[in-house]
Amino acid sequence: MNTEDKVGKNKWLNRNIFAMGLTSFFSDFGHEMATAILPAFLVSVGGSVAPLGAIEGIADASISGMKLLSGWYRIMSERENRLL
Repeated sequence: MNTEDKVGKNKWLNRNIFAMGLTSFFSDFGHEMATAILPAFLVSVGGSVAPLGAIEGIADASISGMKLLSGWYRIMSERENRLL
């Protein structure tokens, strides 16, 4: 197998794709670390964790509601799916 065959197989995995993946990994890692220590930080400065729980609950409920509405809209619109 020559070098052209090896390069041709992994042509999609170039430097930009690797950098974007690495950036996404570190972004997610940083977000999850901040989310994990936020309740302990709020308690240490004298705050309550209850407002944080309420905010998270409202966020999850709104996301679920939007998923429900977008699914209903997709079914009712009877258009072909242009993404697939």
